[in-house]
Amino acid sequence: MKLFSMVMVLGVLAGTAKAEIVSGILAGKEEVLIKTKIQGQIQQINFSEGQRVKEGDVLVVLDDEQQKLELELAKVEYETAKEDYIKTGQLKKYVSQEEILQKKNNYLRKKTVYELKNVSFENTRMTAPIGGVLSRIFIKKGESVGSGEKAFEIINPEDLVIELDIAADKIGKLKTQDQLNFSSEQEKGKSYKGTISYISPVIDKTSGTVRIKLELKNPTDAENKLQLKPGTLVNVEI
Repeated sequence: MKLFSMVMVLGVLAGTAKAEIVSGILAGKEEVLIKTKIQGQIQQINFSEGQRVKEGDVLVVLDDEQQKLELELAKVEYETAKEDYIKTGQLKKYVSQEEILQKKNNYLRKKTVYELKNVSFENTRMTAPIGGVLSRIFIKKGESVGSGEKAFEIINPEDLVIELDIAADKIGKLKTQDQLNFSSEQEKGKSYKGTISYISPVIDKTSGTVRIKLELKNPTDAENKLQLKPGTLVNVEI
């Protein structure tokens, strides 16, 4: 009878053992920081923080007068050099190979300059590389910016990811496609699930931890609003 009672107690203790809690930060699976590619003055900003954008939307326009003039001039010089090279090639019986080669090299140089000026002109219009929410705007209309300055941050809030560093001896039998429960610091009392999409094959030498990633679709409420916010601290049960 005593043996039976002891087995029962051990069984209850095993069944009520608490899972280890590991904290992490919710992030968008797609998060992009967009930087300026050329210097110039901000002429127009087409969206506000918090607005949704589609891939390819023009977010901002820089003052493009100089680039436009340089592009038009480069185009004229390129087309003139191209026509000159073609005409010279048609007269190859009357001109030297050296002259034809010079015309060709000049045409190719003008072509390269035209292409570079076209890229410079296109860079006066900054577009969204992904669809999502414009979470941060770092620039203002009318100010001058240099090349490489932070301009926008876009996050896709529908697809989320949580990265965790777990002690190597706690990984146990975890494998990809396993689901783990977690709670949000903003929505206490509610439980969510994330699916393991990645387990690092190596142990970090400094911390002795293994990096894993969880992915999930952001759930919606009765009003079809997203329940979880990227940047939120979450507690994951291991």
